[in-house]
Amino acid sequence: MNKHHRILDEIETYLAKTGMGRTYFGKQAVNNSELVDRLRAGGSVHFRTEAEIKKFMVDHPVADTPSNGGA
Repeated sequence: MNKHHRILDEIETYLAKTGMGRTYFGKQAVNNSELVDRLRAGGSVHFRTEAEIKKFMVDHPVADTPSNGGA
């Protein structure tokens, strides 16, 4: 399994727990609303982008993240 699959699994878990929309997540985490769709389609991310994604999830824990009912 490629590295980007691991981050996608983490993102999918985060989205499921928070109820956050995929486009909102991408925009907030790395200013890219297409991020999750691209990863789901088999795309990859640079290691720096992966670090930014992880930092966003750490800085915005599940309990602190309101559901926005987004995309």
